[in-house]
Amino acid sequence: MADGSAVYLAADEPPLLIQLCRVGPDLWHVEQMVGPKNAPPSRAERCAMEQKLKDAGIRLAEVIPGYALSSLARAAKWPKRDALDEVDDLENMLNDLG
Repeated sequence: MADGSAVYLAADEPPLLIQLCRVGPDLWHVEQMVGPKNAPPSRAERCAMEQKLKDAGIRLAEVIPGYALSSLARAAKWPKRDALDEVDDLENMLNDLG
């Protein structure tokens, strides 16, 4: 949180705690969204909250499941490094996507 790479938001209706992670300049990813007792929200609640975030001007990175799995497999093969070593690489990869 101190470096601005993660932000936590609380919503009253429905009651949710949302973790946004910065994935590029002015681009965020919903890392987690949980309700009371850490229960995940319904798909409808999650979609509605993501739309509210977009309506508020927050740019969200979309995650396509097939792409997410290939990224996870690729990341598992990377040598272990400090998380901050990847920041420039991530920003370059995101800029290359669009």
